[in-house]
Amino acid sequence: MGRVHAFIVAAAACLVALLAIAATAVAGDQPRFAAGELVVRFEPGTDPAAQAAVRERLGAQLDERLSLPGAQLVELAGGDDVVEAARAFARQPEVRYAEPNYLFELDGVPNDPLIFEQAGLHDTGQSFGDLDQVPPTFMGSFDADIDAPEAWNITTGSSAVTVAIADSGTDYNHPDLAPNVVAGFDFGADDADPMPEPPPAGSDHGTHVSGIAGAVGNNGIGGSGVSWQSKLMPLKVARTDGTIVASDLAQAFGFAASQGVQVVNASLGGPDSSNIVRNAINAASGTLFVVSAGNDEQNVDSVIATPQFPCQHNAPNIICVTATNHYDQFASNYASYGPTSVDLAAPGSSILSTTLSTSSAYAGPYSFKTGTSMSTPMVSGTAALVLGANPGIAIADVKAAILNSVDPLPSLAGITATGGRLNVNRALGGSGELDPDTVVTSGPKKKTKKKHVSFTFASPTHVPTSFVCQIDKKPAQPCAGLVKYRVGSGKHTFAVQAVDIIGRGDPTPATATFKVKRKKK
Repeated sequence: MGRVHAFIVAAAACLVALLAIAATAVAGDQPRFAAGELVVRFEPGTDPAAQAAVRERLGAQLDERLSLPGAQLVELAGGDDVVEAARAFARQPEVRYAEPNYLFELDGVPNDPLIFEQAGLHDTGQSFGDLDQVPPTFMGSFDADIDAPEAWNITTGSSAVTVAIADSGTDYNHPDLAPNVVAGFDFGADDADPMPEPPPAGSDHGTHVSGIAGAVGNNGIGGSGVSWQSKLMPLKVARTDGTIVASDLAQAFGFAASQGVQVVNASLGGPDSSNIVRNAINAASGTLFVVSAGNDEQNVDSVIATPQFPCQHNAPNIICVTATNHYDQFASNYASYGPTSVDLAAPGSSILSTTLSTSSAYAGPYSFKTGTSMSTPMVSGTAALVLGANPGIAIADVKAAILNSVDPLPSLAGITATGGRLNVNRALGGSGELDPDTVVTSGPKKKTKKKHVSFTFASPTHVPTSFVCQIDKKPAQPCAGLVKYRVGSGKHTFAVQAVDIIGRGDPTPATATFKVKRKKK
């Protein structure tokens, strides 16, 4: 394809996209991009003088050169229509693409949080407490968790691994975070080192997310993150008014990659597919981006639903996460999903984590939040554990370790690509509590003259809701702790399989073989 032809095709593609932008911008009640700003990426080889000439022709000024080659943020003249300006830039042969500086939102917290503590990490069916709830107790569900304690027997993380938190900022004064926080960047204020600045005083979203991924563990205070020892890099992408724009997000992603960060947590999303953000993810092939599916209760893969980007970006270095509740079921009352775009689920309902150090929400500076924003850092923390336990492992292998080790849940079938919920222990190669074990605790002797026999059985690793029993080749039947059979002379085999509360059966059912001797006449 010739250079001129390539320009024409690229411009045509941009124009088609911009027509769609215009339609949706008019239809929506809220602005979907920053006023007076445009992201422009020039064709390779376009020198600064030529770029300046394009801006001058169109009455725009350079605001910021972005880290992606040829990309820049431009400021439009007052009153200029953003969509029309993007069209005008896209028509220029020197321009690869031009787009509004799309807005993104943190995947927020529903107003109906459930009662939870850190049962997403380890759930024994215990009572949970939230002081805002009356009564302040609730029963969990056995093993409705990511098997974190089993994983911590393998590793608690490594300080050689850094998780960047692209969010509203992290309170680096929090006692459960401070030992792990390293200098990051405030992209809303162009501040390369947020450490000397006051910690975030408004939204505690980023602080909460940080604690789920990497709060210090085993220090005698507060709670624990998934990875106790990985470093946390705050990348503040929210501006002072709370908005998040594509240029800042792309800059954050590129900065993380340039600093050798292996995992970026982005509990956020927007309805528009931004080229600049897409490019930044694609360019950072050595970094895993873990993003949230959103809280709109919709199938993000549906043509009639509002898209969720970057969740829908199919790059090999991205994982998109939805949520389960404390019954170990898909959180259908808030979480979005997608059998193609959304990879897996993790606990996201009423998750206890760190809040601003100046507050006292629950037993100190901790609070409960609900949303796919809370599920996402559980996966990010898991990626940090996998990386720490396997130095030099490829990002593709980290992703495969996480997605190939999920606990399958019936409620996630057709909801996510894997049909499963995160299991950090299995991602690290552990066996843990995935499948229930079954043992026969009593039964007839190897040889017996009795025609009426009985068996008792149990599961030493789980408290299953049911068993399935079978005698000889007769159809298997549900059973519960004790079964009795009438049998004839000859050899017989009894088999029993434990089935746990989410439908996982023991792959090696327990068996007992015995022989009934004929009575002498």
